[in-house]
Amino acid sequence: MYGGVSRRNHIANGGLDLKTSLTDQIDLVGTVNPDFRNVENQVLSVDFSYFERLAGESRPFFLEGINYFGTSRDSPLFASQRIQKFDAGIKSFGQISDKTRFAVLDTIDFGKENAFVGNVRHQFDDRTGATVALSSLSNKKGADNTATYVGMDTMLKNGLGFFGQHQYSNDALAGRGHRINTGMFYNANGYDAYLEYLDVSNRYTPRLGFVRERNIRGFASAGAWRRPG
Repeated sequence: MYGGVSRRNHIANGGLDLKTSLTDQIDLVGTVNPDFRNVENQVLSVDFSYFERLAGESRPFFLEGINYFGTSRDSPLFASQRIQKFDAGIKSFGQISDKTRFAVLDTIDFGKENAFVGNVRHQFDDRTGATVALSSLSNKKGADNTATYVGMDTMLKNGLGFFGQHQYSNDALAGRGHRINTGMFYNANGYDAYLEYLDVSNRYTPRLGFVRERNIRGFASAGAWRRPG
C-alpha cells in the first residue's frame, strides 16, 4: 500500500500478492491490483523481420510456472505478453501425479476483459507424452476467442522421434481456423534436424497465443551439427 497528499489532491493505492503451496507438488499464485511499473520490460532488437515478434516476459506473476503452459515451441497457444493489463489474476500449477502435470490461469480486467488458460501434460512413459490445452478470451470489444491444442510426441532409442500437433481457433471476428503440423526429428551425436508438414489457415487466430505465419501449407526442414569446443 502507498499514499500521498498535496495541495490539490491525494494519492492512495494498494495491492496484494499471494503464493502458497496447496500440496507438496502444486502451487497457487494470486495477485490483486498488480503493480509492474518497477519491472524492467524486455525489448526487441532493431533487426528487421517480415513477421511479428514478441519480447520476452519479465513480469513475476506470469513467470511463475511458465513452463507448465508449454505447447508448440514456434506457435504457442498461450503467450503471456498478450495480457497487458488486468486487475486480478490467479494461477495454479504442478504435478497431479508422477506422470501428469497441469496449469490453469485466469485474469480479469473488470468490465473490460477476461482471459483463461488451461494445460495438461501426461507422460505415458519415458519416451511418449501428450498435451492438451485451452485458451479463452472475452472482452467488451466483441473479440471473443477460443483456441485449443492437442499434441503428441515420442522419442525412439536411437535419437529419432515423431510428433503431431493440431491447433484450432474460433474467433468472433476472424471466424474459424486451424494449424496442423506433423513430422519427425533427430537429436543425437551432435546432430539436430527435423522434417515436418505444416498447414496453417489464414483465419487461425488464437488471440492469447502467437502465430508467426498464416495461409501457408507445405514441408519444412532444418538441420545442424554441433561440435563441442
